[in-house]
Amino acid sequence: MSETGQPTRFENRIATSNAGWKPIGWTVAPEPDGANFIAVGRDLSDVREREAELEAAQDALRQSQKMEAMGQLTGGVAHDFNNLLTPIIGSLDMLMRRGVGSERERRMWTARCNRPKERRPWCSVCLPLPDASRSSQARSM
Repeated sequence: MSETGQPTRFENRIATSNAGWKPIGWTVAPEPDGANFIAVGRDLSDVREREAELEAAQDALRQSQKMEAMGQLTGGVAHDFNNLLTPIIGSLDMLMRRGVGSERERRMWTARCNRPKERRPWCSVCLPLPDASRSSQARSM
């Protein structure tokens, strides 16, 4: 530093009166004569606290992003599962409309399809088909 004449920075810690430690940032510069140095110290406690808060906020953001990704993944899996069930339920509904199956099987399927909608979100194809005459009247209006 005395050769280049440039200031130097470093950090250390000093003991406090309550038996703790405080981080101090130092800037040391040589005087023009090169024989003496001028040093200025700065308490870095607030800076370290802000850095810790920033790191905690970044960790919370990463956790939130992980949860969002999990939500999207599970939503996608549920959507794919629903797409797999739709033709199965549609086929069962078609068989029911044709009267295929034993009386017991028809009663079980009818009971499942007649539940309130909120208890059977998987069964959208069980709803009665719209009347063709009503839909053609609605189009003509």
